[in-house]
Amino acid sequence: GHPFCDNLRDGDWMPGYISNRLSMNPRTQAIGAWFANVFDRLKLLPRYLIPCYFDAIVTGAFINILDVMYSNMSDFVKKGSTFVKELSLGSVQLMGVVDSAPLPAVSSSLPRLPTRLNPTSGLLEQRLPSMAAGLPHFASGIMRNWGRDTFIAARGLLLVTGRWDEARDLILAYGGTMRHGLIPNLLGAGTHARYNCRDAIWWWLYCIRDYCEMAPSGFEILKSHVVSMWEDEENKEEFLYEVMQRGLESHGNGIEFIERGAGSGIDAHMKWEGFVVTAGIDWATGFPYGGNEHNCGTWMDGRERTGGDPRGSGDAAGWDGGRAGRVVSRGRGLVGRLSWRREVSAPRDKGRRGGGYIRSMGRAHRSEFRAAVLGGSDGYVGAVLQPPRDLPRLGW
Repeated sequence: GHPFCDNLRDGDWMPGYISNRLSMNPRTQAIGAWFANVFDRLKLLPRYLIPCYFDAIVTGAFINILDVMYSNMSDFVKKGSTFVKELSLGSVQLMGVVDSAPLPAVSSSLPRLPTRLNPTSGLLEQRLPSMAAGLPHFASGIMRNWGRDTFIAARGLLLVTGRWDEARDLILAYGGTMRHGLIPNLLGAGTHARYNCRDAIWWWLYCIRDYCEMAPSGFEILKSHVVSMWEDEENKEEFLYEVMQRGLESHGNGIEFIERGAGSGIDAHMKWEGFVVTAGIDWATGFPYGGNEHNCGTWMDGRERTGGDPRGSGDAAGWDGGRAGRVVSRGRGLVGRLSWRREVSAPRDKGRRGGGYIRSMGRAHRSEFRAAVLGGSDGYVGAVLQPPRDLPRLGW
């Protein structure tokens, strides 16, 4: 037979390993105790029967665990095909509480917050699940949490599967780290965040829109409190809609700063110019801009690296043509966010100059985006975005 079956016949090492490993983690102690009890009974059987009954125990437990997971997800998953159910397991694999990669704390006024008593201090602490950017290399530590990756994936992993609370907590935790009008690229628990991407905020806003439209009473999240991590912020707590507005205003006014800790300590391969972060709205075209030939506005922009580093390219895609620094995805992101902002706030914005900007900007961007980006006769995305006509200026 298989060597694994021989191992099971020769001793109880594998059953003991499974039950002991699960018993070491407070969150799985109960299932570890269950396995220990069942495996104790397994020892009473003749050794030649151990592999067969071991398989029955482990497989049965696995199927029951899957059924429990599916039952806690949306009807789309519960009533879906085998393929849909198996896809939904990615939500479980990539989401979890990882001590080495904590999320920033959210407002304690939120309902259904996962908490525990700290075993050392005895104090109540939040236990917010975070999303791994990938497995296995982005599973833990400082490399686990990335703003762009999290909010690109949040719709499929959390909203489609009905994991509303986890999605809410991610939105509000990252909202509390907003600085310079940007959501972090690398989160670093918030305290070591890097604000060196320009599109994370647009994916964050997109996720908020999807949450509002998909979750039960989803629009209530806009009135949830966001706790700022930064002591020098004027308002320690804001409503989520205020944080969203602040991000849009920052882009309208223009963003330019040098990253904290700039130098080889945070990126050994970047030239100094790469640590200069710029973002904003190009009022000649109406599209968001950001990034330069030494860094990345998004991962669809290339980046020049020093010393012939094989991870980079001197070609710097996105810097060759007329749309340098004005990536199509970011422009489309702005169109979508402003259009939605216009739709949900039109009654409140009536007669306000800011509301007029949002409505006019939404119309201008939609028409010009389709014409300039999607309407090329060759069927390809145009390299140069033509400026919208009569584009209104920012007027808050």
